[in-house]
Amino acid sequence: MFVILGIVILIVISLAFFFRSQIADKISQMEIVKSEQARQMESDLQSYASSCLKKTAAEGVQSVLSNGGYYGRQGGTVSYNAFSVPYYLDDDKEDVPKVTDIAVGLARYIDDNIGACLSAYSQNIQLGEPSSEVKMGSMVAAEVRQSLVLSSGETSVKVSSYSAEVEFDISKVYKPTMEFYNEVKNISSVDFLGQGYMALEGNYKFYVDEVSERESVFVLFYPSAFGAKNIEWMFAIRYPEAKEQGINPLELFA
Repeated sequence: MFVILGIVILIVISLAFFFRSQIADKISQMEIVKSEQARQMESDLQSYASSCLKKTAAEGVQSVLSNGGYYGRQGGTVSYNAFSVPYYLDDDKEDVPKVTDIAVGLARYIDDNIGACLSAYSQNIQLGEPSSEVKMGSMVAAEVRQSLVLSSGETSVKVSSYSAEVEFDISKVYKPTMEFYNEVKNISSVDFLGQGYMALEGNYKFYVDEVSERESVFVLFYPSAFGAKNIEWMFAIRYPEAKEQGINPLELFA
């Protein structure tokens, strides 16, 4: 009896170890599948977020420059064709953006607009507050720190940051725009012919609109400056000496 009982116990223990091993293998395989699924979900989400950032940054470049290099600027602007065009010169007050100012404006544009693109990825995505940083030089480099949480069944993944680059050299439009502004900001020394030569050398066209007795809105048009896309850079001037000298800006730029 004791021998038989011992054999039975041994068989039971052996079966227990066997099934335990089988169950452990299946659990391990399931964990591997879940892990691979999570890695793929995270990779796809990271890739999509980067593409959203690239698209939003490209749109932001055009929008920010159309608004004179600023975004959401309060005061010191004139409304023109749905844009808020800033005064670079307002009587004796001069306010011209640096490249770093444009980068800050672009970062704010991304923060305010990237959510629409990200939300389209899935109904199961949760978006945190974005915090963008942009550097502008020969390229536009953007990075966003933002929590993106995506759930699918029992699998959930999180992306904390994403980045993208846009092919756009700000110097190719910033430098000629600033040179043009420095030529037209003094109404007493306006040289229309000279500005025409500047436009040819800088590969842009310009025109003046919305002119009152003292105010001018300048639009510099850079064809295909952004890949196949155009850039319009606008700024306004309220001439301090025009009224005193009896000069009409429209006559100078007509």
